[in-house]
Amino acid sequence: MSATFAENPNTATSLTFSPDGRLLALGSEDKTARLLDLTMIRQRAVLQGHSAKVSEVAFSPDNQLLATAGEDNTVRLWNATTGQEQNRLAGHEAGVQGVAFAPDGRLLASASSDMTVRLWETATWRTLTVLRGHTSEVNRVAFSPDGKLLATTSADSTIRLWDVASRRELSLLRGHAGGTYAITFSPDGKRLASS
Repeated sequence: MSATFAENPNTATSLTFSPDGRLLALGSEDKTARLLDLTMIRQRAVLQGHSAKVSEVAFSPDNQLLATAGEDNTVRLWNATTGQEQNRLAGHEAGVQGVAFAPDGRLLASASSDMTVRLWETATWRTLTVLRGHTSEVNRVAFSPDGKLLATTSADSTIRLWDVASRRELSLLRGHAGGTYAITFSPDGKRLASS
């Protein structure tokens, strides 16, 4: 079965399935995100609030929230059932490029063009720490399956691995000739792929 949801798919910047596979979230250059209901094959909600491009979208592990990374320097949290905005996280000094929830849902990481990564505590939405080390915009973040590591990619052509508990950098990975814009861990956490 196939279905087409977006009026203009050329504006899509990111997409992700909810952990239960019932929803698809789509980030867009038109400053919105869309929640698509895959069980009924229809658009559930258009999420409006960002004042610039939505760079990435991420569901919480419990399917309750959708995080959106905005070029307007904010992360927004939305109810994944109703599409209502729940919170707006400010603190980055430039556009937010990437977001990812920790596997246990207790942390949210956000990557920014301000060359930092912020770790937010989801119980209070406070910034726990700001990770610094990249020398250009940070594009994406990914937690390892066990939640112990955080990988960050950057336009500085490096990948950095961070220990989540101590919030310290563990490794600096080089090898790309240009910026890195995508990263993922294997399901067993033993491998890391980047592009």
